[in-house]
Amino acid sequence: MCWKSFHIKMENISKDHWCNWGKVIRIYNDVSSCMEELTMYFSCYYPNQVAHDFFNTIHSQYFQGCLSEEDMFPDAPSDVVLTLTLIPVSLIPIMVFLVVWKNKALD
Repeated sequence: MCWKSFHIKMENISKDHWCNWGKVIRIYNDVSSCMEELTMYFSCYYPNQVAHDFFNTIHSQYFQGCLSEEDMFPDAPSDVVLTLTLIPVSLIPIMVFLVVWKNKALD
């Protein structure tokens, strides 16, 4: 029931627009609401494993080729992260030493 409605609506959209969230959000919301209503009709809790599997099927068939914003920005190399972390951390003891030394010089 939910699958057929979703499938028909998605087929009416060009495949080029399947990754355009603005074009599919209403259809996706409709299928989500449909699944929620079905589970309540059958006195099941929502979400459940069947609903989870259903949405995994939808994602693998329609949205597998879509890139998320997270995919567009890869993680920085670990040596860069380590360097940028160690520099400020190593400056802390130096700054503490300078503050203590300056305070002793004032006394």
